[in-house]
Amino acid sequence: QREKLERQQQVQMVQNRIEKLRQAEELAKKKVEETRKRAEQIREAKIRNMQRQREREERKKREEERLRLEAMRRRQEKAERQAAVQQSRQRALEEKRHEANKAKQERHEYKEKLAMSETAAQGKVLSLRKAAVKEKKIHQKQAAIRVEQKEVAAMRNYQQKVKQTEIAKKKASRKLRKLEDDEAELISRLRMTQEIQRDAYAQLQQALEM
Repeated sequence: QREKLERQQQVQMVQNRIEKLRQAEELAKKKVEETRKRAEQIREAKIRNMQRQREREERKKREEERLRLEAMRRRQEKAERQAAVQQSRQRALEEKRHEANKAKQERHEYKEKLAMSETAAQGKVLSLRKAAVKEKKIHQKQAAIRVEQKEVAAMRNYQQKVKQTEIAKKKASRKLRKLEDDEAELISRLRMTQEIQRDAYAQLQQALEM
């Protein structure tokens, strides 16, 4: 048991170091990307400043045209609203008559269904009682079968656990070696990412000096 615990602790320590290295690599990559984006934003800002004057003039013309069209649209909407109010009143009156007739029909249908359901319920109660007796016998037989199955399964489970313990020891050793290899690879990749980050900062400095 102590040997297994020590192996688990070793695996956890290596996993923790690998996770920290991965986090450091992701942070370095993020800083590189942010630096590149900042340099691109500076270049784009210079271009946008040259376009703003032309855009202001175009916006003024579009706004004048929009106001003209808006006035026309409001006059048209006013006329449409007046017509819609009249149509709505007529539809409301028709719907009210329809709902009254529908409610009367539904009350009649409900009374007929209620009478039919009472007759059907009596027959269903008798059928359910017979089914309950039959189901009880089936459950008793199934319970006896499950007890026997559990005893067989318990014996097989014990044999399987003994076999799995030996397999777990071998897998733990292979996993530890694999994690140590991953740790070495991540250290190498982090160093390369840091070199890229330094190049990106240099490009940002050049963009700021333009």
